[in-house]
Order: sequence, then C-alpha cells, then structure tokens
Amino acid sequence: MLKKITAAALSTALCVTASIPFTGNCAAGVQPTNINLSAVRSADDIPVPADLRTGETPVKKGELGNNILYFLYEDGTVYIKGYGKMGDFIGTPFEKSAKNIKKAVFINDGDGITNIGNNLFCNCPELEEAELPDTVTSIGVSSFSSCPKLKKVNIPKAVTSIGVWAFADDTSLEAIELPDSLKLIDRAAFQGCTALKEVTFPEKLETLRGLSFQNCTSLTEVTVPENVTTIGPYAFSGCTSLKKAVVKGGSKQLGEKLFEKCIALEELTLPNADTAIFRENDAEPLKWLGTLFGSFVSGYTYGVGFANTTYYIPNSLQKVTITGGTKIADEAFYGFSSLTEAVIPDDTEYLGASSFSGCSALETFKMPSKATFIGADAFLNCKMINVDIPVGVTEIGANAFENCSSVTEINVPKATNKIGDSAFSGCTSLKKAVISTCKDGIGKRVFNKCTSLGDLTLPYAGFDAESAAAKDSSCLCQLFGDYVSGYTYGVTYSGATYYVPNSLEKITVTGGTNIPDDSFYGFNSLTSLSIPDNTEYIGESSFSGCSQLKEFKIPSKATFIGADAFQNCTLINFDIPKGVTEIGASAFENCTSLTEINVPEATDKIGDSAFSGCTALKKAVISTCKNGIGKKTFNKCISLGDLTLPYAGFDPKNAASTDSSCLCQLFGEYISGYTYGVTYSGATYYVPSALEKINVTGGTNIPDDALYGFSSLTEVNIPDDTTYIGNLAFSGCSNLEKFDMPSKAEHIGNQAFNGCAKIVVDIPEGVTMIGERAFGGCTALTEINVPKATKEIGGTAFIDCTGLKKAVINGEDTIIGPNCFNKCISLESLTLPFVIPDTVKQTESESSWFKGLFGAYVSGYTYGLPWGDGTIFIPNSLKELNITNGKELPANALSGMQLENVTLPKTIESIGNSAFDGCNKILNVFYPDKQAAWDKVKVGEKNTVLDERLRVLGDDGEYHNVITTTTVSTSTTTTTTFTTTTAVTTTAAPVSDDYSLGDVDNNKAVNAVDASMVLSEYALTSTNKKSQFTEAQKKAADVDANGAINAVDASFILEYYAYTATTKEKPVTMSEYMAKKLK
Repeated sequence: MLKKITAAALSTALCVTASIPFTGNCAAGVQPTNINLSAVRSADDIPVPADLRTGETPVKKGELGNNILYFLYEDGTVYIKGYGKMGDFIGTPFEKSAKNIKKAVFINDGDGITNIGNNLFCNCPELEEAELPDTVTSIGVSSFSSCPKLKKVNIPKAVTSIGVWAFADDTSLEAIELPDSLKLIDRAAFQGCTALKEVTFPEKLETLRGLSFQNCTSLTEVTVPENVTTIGPYAFSGCTSLKKAVVKGGSKQLGEKLFEKCIALEELTLPNADTAIFRENDAEPLKWLGTLFGSFVSGYTYGVGFANTTYYIPNSLQKVTITGGTKIADEAFYGFSSLTEAVIPDDTEYLGASSFSGCSALETFKMPSKATFIGADAFLNCKMINVDIPVGVTEIGANAFENCSSVTEINVPKATNKIGDSAFSGCTSLKKAVISTCKDGIGKRVFNKCTSLGDLTLPYAGFDAESAAAKDSSCLCQLFGDYVSGYTYGVTYSGATYYVPNSLEKITVTGGTNIPDDSFYGFNSLTSLSIPDNTEYIGESSFSGCSQLKEFKIPSKATFIGADAFQNCTLINFDIPKGVTEIGASAFENCTSLTEINVPEATDKIGDSAFSGCTALKKAVISTCKNGIGKKTFNKCISLGDLTLPYAGFDPKNAASTDSSCLCQLFGEYISGYTYGVTYSGATYYVPSALEKINVTGGTNIPDDALYGFSSLTEVNIPDDTTYIGNLAFSGCSNLEKFDMPSKAEHIGNQAFNGCAKIVVDIPEGVTMIGERAFGGCTALTEINVPKATKEIGGTAFIDCTGLKKAVINGEDTIIGPNCFNKCISLESLTLPFVIPDTVKQTESESSWFKGLFGAYVSGYTYGLPWGDGTIFIPNSLKELNITNGKELPANALSGMQLENVTLPKTIESIGNSAFDGCNKILNVFYPDKQAAWDKVKVGEKNTVLDERLRVLGDDGEYHNVITTTTVSTSTTTTTTFTTTTAVTTTAAPVSDDYSLGDVDNNKAVNAVDASMVLSEYALTSTNKKSQFTEAQKKAADVDANGAINAVDASFILEYYAYTATTKEKPVTMSEYMAKKLK
C-alpha cells in the first residue's frame, strides 16, 4: 500500500517549489487517500445501474468514494455516479484503462457529488470531454492534468477552488469558463494549457497561486479582478502570446516573475506601483516592476540589472497603466526601455527616485496633477517624454529629468521648494525653463548640457534664497557643467570650468533684492536679461563678460553697483538709477555701446576705471561723488566729447586743496588716432581727441594742473563762485575758446591759461593774484582789464599774447612782474600804475623796469632798446601808455620808445633824467591837472619832448593843442597839426553797427585813436572832400550832438579818455559824461 499524503500538505509543498513544473507522472491502481471504505468490494460485486446503458456491459467499474462508483464502457465513456465526497488519489484510479477514457459523465444521486478528487483523470491521454455535476465545489490536485486531448470541460457554478495542477498540460483545452463562485485557483492549475486562448476570471476570485497559467502559450489577454488579493509568482510566465494583461488585484501579495517570458506582452495594467513583489527563497521583496519578469529569451527580451540580478523584460512591452494608489515607488519602472506609454492615476502624489529611470522610449506620459514629489533620477534618460510639472510639486530630486532630450519647456511651479543637482541635465531640446520659487534651493548643474536652452527664468540670482540675499559670490554658470563640442562655451569660476549653452540668450530673475557677486560672470551668449526693479545690490562681476547683452535695464531701486559689474558688456546702453550710492572699479569697463551716462547725486563714490573702454560714450555727467572719483575712470573713452564733473579733482577734499591734481588721470592708455598724451608726474596719460567740453559744477577751487594739456577742449564751464584757479590749471588747452572766468575768482595761478590760444576772457574784479605766465600764449586775447584788487601780476603773465591790443591794469599799487607783455606784438595801448617792485629797487634797475615788461625779438614786429647788458624788444604797435599811479618816472624809463601818446598820473612828483629821451614819435604827453600842479613836478635832464608835447588841463578842464598823426595818402610823409591837417586819413570799415558814443573804431574802448580818427575826418570834410565815415561812425563821432564832426568832438574824446585813465572809481559811459558836460 502506497504512503498516504494529504492534499493540504501537497499544496503547501507545491507552494514552496513554485518554479518546479508539472512532470505528468501519475501513479495508477491505488486506493483513495482520504476515504475510509468499510469494505473494499471487487468489481464483480459492484452492480451496474439498470438505467445506465441498457444492453451494454462496462469494461471496467470501481469505487471513487464511499458512495461514488464509476463504470467505463468500451466506447471510452466513463460514468461516475453517486453522492458525497470523492476520494483523493496519488495516481489515477482507472489504472491502465485510463488511456481508453474519452469522455467523463457524472451522475448525481441524492445530494450529489461534492468534489473532484486529486489525480482523478491524471494522464488520460484520450480524454476529450468531461461533464461535471453542479454539486461539485472543488476540483482537486492534478484531477485533469496531462489530458492532452481534453477540449471541453465545464466548471460547475458551485466550485470555489481549483487545485494544484488541476488542468496542467491539457494542451487541447481552448476555453474554460470559470464560475462566479470561484475563490481559489491553486498553483499551476492551468500550467501548460497551450491551446487555451481565453480565460475570464470571476469577480469574487480571491487567490491566484503561482504558475497557475504558466506556459499558456495561446493566451492573448487576461484580466485579474480587483478582488484577487494574492497573485503568486510565475502565474502567467511563459504565456508567449499574451499581449494584454490587466491586473486589478494583488493587494496583499504579488509574486515575482508573474509575466516571465511573456515575449508578446504589449500592454500591462497594474492596480498600483507601490506593491511589494514577493520573491522565492525568502529574498527581500521588491517594488521594482521589473521583478514581474525574468528569464532571457534571445531576440525577444532585454536585460535590466537590479538587486544583483538581471531580469529580462519583453521587447514588446510598450504600455503600462497604473490604475490606483497615490505613489509610484522608487525604481518602479526603472530600466523599462521598451515602454512608449505609461499611464498613472491623476491623484498620484509621489513619484519615487528612479521611478521611470531608463524608460528611453517613453513618449506618452501625463504628469499627475496632484503630484507633490518627484524623486531623484525619476525620469532619468526618458528621452522621448515632454511633460508639465504639476502646480503642487514641492520637490524635484537630483537628476530627476536628466537626459529627457525631448522636453522643450519646463515650468517649475511656485509650490516647488527645492530642485536637486542636475535635475534637467542633458535635456538637449529644452528651450525654455521657468523656476518660480525654490526657497530651499536650486541644485548645481541643473541645466548641464541643455544645449538648446534659450530662455531661463529664475526666482533669484543664486542657488537658494538665503545665499542670494547674503551677496556671497555665486556664479550661475554652476547651473551648467560639461563641455559639448559646438554647443557650449566655457566659464571658469573658482578654479573650475563650466560650459554654458551657446543658445542661452535670455534670463529673467523674478525675485530677490540682490544680484550676488559673479552671478552672470562670463555669460557671453546672453542678449536679454531682466532683474527685479526693486533690486538694490548688483555685485562685483555680476554681469562681467556678458558681451552680447543688449536688452537690460538697471533697476530703479539699485543702490550699489560693484566692481567689474558690467565689464565687457559691449552692447548695453542704460541709465544709472538715481539711488545708486557707489559704482565700483571697472564697473562698466568696455561697455562699448554706452553713449551717455548720468551719475546721480546719490552716488558717493566711483571706482577706478569705472567707464574705461566705453568707446562710444559721448557724454558723461557726474553729479556729486563726495567720497571720490577713481583714476582712469574714462580710460580709452575715445568718443567722449562732453564731460561734467562735480569738482575739478578726484574727491572734494582734494579739489578743495591747492594740491596738484591733473584730471588727465581720469584717462589712461594710448589709442592710435584717437588720443593725445598728457605727461603728468612722470607718467603719460592719453586723453580722447574727441573731448571738447568739460563742465565743473561744484567746488571753489580749480587745483593746480587740473586740466593741464587738454588740447582738445573747446569749452570749459566752472562754477561762478570759483575763487582759486591753480597753477597750470588750463595750461595747454590750446583749442579752448568758450570759457567764462568766474566772477568770484581771486587767484589765477602760474601758467593757469598758458597756451590757451583761443580764449577771450575778462579778469574778475576780485582777482588779487595773476601768476607767472598765467595767460602766456593766449593769442586770441585782444584786450585785458586787470582789476584794482589785483596786487600782483607774475612775470611773463601775458607773454606771447600776440593778439593783445589793449591792456589796462587798474590797481594803484599792483606789482607787475618782468616780461609781463613779452612778445605781445599787437599791443597798442597799455595802462598801468608805475609801481616798481621792491625786488627791482634792491637791484638798482628801476630805470629798466618798465621796458623789462617786454622781452624777446619777433622779426618784423619789435624794435630793440638797450637793456642792461643786452637788448630788450618792444612791440612796434605800442603807441599809447597811460600811467595811472606812481610818484616817480625813473631815469631812462621810456627812453627810445616809439610811443605817441603818454598819460602821466596826477601823483607824479619827479621825472628822471632821460625818461623821455629819444621818444621822437611822441605827439602828446597828457598831465591830468593844470599848469600850476605841473610846475611842481621835478623834471630831469634830456626830457625836451615835454617842452613841446606836454598837454595840461586848461582852466576849462580840457586839453588843448593836442596833436594827432595822419598818413598822407600819396606818400609815407607824416605831418603833425594842432587843430587841422590837410592829409587824407583812411579808416577800416567797421565790422558792425553797434557803436557806442565816442568809440569810432568800434573796439569797445574810447581813447586817443578815436580822437585821431575824428580829426582826420574833420580834415577831409573841412576841405570839401568826401567823408570816410559810415553813418554809424558819424553818430559815434558827434559826441556833442551838434550835427558837426570837428576838433571839439576830438577834444571831448581825449578829455574823456584822460578821465577813464585816471579815475579811481568805476568810469561812467561817454554818453553819461557828455550829458553832464552839456548840461
């Protein structure tokens, strides 16, 4: 008798050996293992029911239970009749006759048969059909296994379980209808049913054990109901025709390798993607869905290594649908490279780390709207997807979308607090990215190798809100990383090189009040950049090297612009906001599109080279800068034409002092054809040739050397309350033409305007000092009027003023230095006090002092006189001398000079020997007092000219017998006359008609020249010759307004001239003077 084994024990054993397939070895000729027969009857003792088959005798009969008999007929039909429980068998009870059974018919007695025993029809090779009674509730282990011809079998409606191997290897079974009552399909129940094409699982099914449909190679579609809580391993493995599988259940247990070798599987539906998949041999359960697959099938699978094992997924698998759950587990779809479509619930919240990593063919995918978390590597290498990030996502993990090369645009929502490193690295089609908030930070290399990225929006200019607010150095090149040939350019920062996409043209920063140091350093592809208007801090090098940046507006609330902030931003042009307090060194260096800057009043400091290299800059205005302007601020600004400064120095303290401070230091390097050099303090600085205008708006000093050598300047404006103009302050400004001397000026230093060939200035009333060579070479000066306040005029003060015709020094005791009027070759009239400096008196050269005001020889324009051991040269043009003060005219003072008219002061007490000796051309020596006063003047020897040419005031207060010179029109003979002359005098045509009374030559001065012209006109008209005067000149010459031009008018003019030369008050006009005379 064979050893008995219970069905329960067998089932348990089979669960442990899940991977062992059914062998088909069914033992024969054994008793039931679980039925205690009261007496085992022989076949002869078993009666055949009369109604079974009339007239036929069964070829075999026997017992299958205490109340169940079977009868096998020759045609292969076996009748099983009885009631109650059928026994379980180790092998088929039909023994050798099993091979003859073709059809099984069950006939119930009483309550009917309740089960199909284990191994009942095991290995019945000819069995084609079985009709089971409705009373059956279970089908036992191997009950129909290895029946290769079984095509038709009904599963009664009362069946609740189908046992292990129940229909295994029934290779002709094409269809099976499972009843609604079924709860359990045990292990390998339908294993190897290769013809089975369709199976419908009842909704109440609870358990589908391992291997249950293994190798059902004709099965094309399965749906596992939701009620199934357990699905065992290998349940559908080897179903090579299975194209679609819908698993709704498996909530308690889902076994591994469920679809192993399902090489045709295209579409898979699972209830969730967070169920632990149990594995054999007590291995740790996994949530990776690749565990549902298994062995390699050449040409049909691809391997994915996971948990130290390689699993092979069918190439055919293209779509996976997850119907439930709120979580996609970490690594759920890791490596599913065949997937083209994945559908997950819209209320999914968690997308775990590596959840879709490696799904390289995944194209159809919709991100769930309720998602809140996207883990690290979640979509790594998902090359085909293009997704929107849901509004509720709070975190995106590192490498989450790395190499998602079909993503074209991303919008990271406001809810997202953190983005991990390399989150979008390798998204080569990404063109636009918007990150809204990210209060907890944006990782490094987030956009590494995003070679198409053109438009990027960031919530702040940094990697987290705190660091961006802290102003720490934080270059955004770290958002990028690796080199891609032809698509990136390198930015070296902090010792490393990061490669930014060439395509990146626009960046928008939406939040924060700081742009930290180095933020956009080296971003040379950017053409447009927008930052918040309330940004206050623009850090050092923050935009340095953004050479293509064109669209940019400095925020209106900016207060600080750091060193190198916009260095080499060659295309930008903008306004500096009014609240900026500091501009750092080289802040705008090489901003070659800047055409105008206006540094506001709030700006306290400008660093060195701030605007260096701004080659298109034409106008610059600096308003205040109380803490200073740096050196080389406008270096290489070759187009700068108009510059406004708050003071003439580099800080207010420096400008307020008299220290040397040349503004050439605002410039620097040489540029051929565009600059000229100014050498100062041992160095040469190159000033732009374009610089024509400088405005100084503040300060009371123009320090020494301030604008020394600025030869391009044509206009300079300085404050009217400037008191000090330092040494060399404007020296060499050879093209300076427009300049108004400040009315409050007190000091004009040595060489202050030396070489300013084009300026014409008035010397203000308050000037006390005019330094040596102060106006040297001011060749456009035609007239100077030195005020009474001037105490000293330095030597050579007006040297080389070749256009100077008239010079008036109004002071009573003004000290005039040597060679003051050297080479003033046009000087015609000179008015000055005869005050000999103590230094001259000490050297006993008083007699040569006046001549010493002149100097060098100029061919054709000067004549020489002995002077000391040498020769002094006097301008030929000097004809008139008016001495306004002084008691003594030293010996030889005027000897040999070609003067025509000399006016002596009332104060004169003595005239030295030979003072007028050799003055052969003198016509008049005017003494503004009466003869009685003159008689008291001590006159030395050899002054005979005074005997004939002295003119004193008559009792009527007028000069008489005044002599004028005339040039004969037909010869060079010069004659003199007291009242009339027959010679013809020619006069130049006036340049305008705005004549004033007495000013016949319209040179804005009334003097002896005007009187001479009147007398010449009178000589013509009195002899009936044609007048040479214009109507305007006639009106100016008729000073007594009697309608006639004659000697009386000339006398009045000379009288007025003497008055203006001697009065200590401000003279009245000729019109006012005549009004009193004629009253």
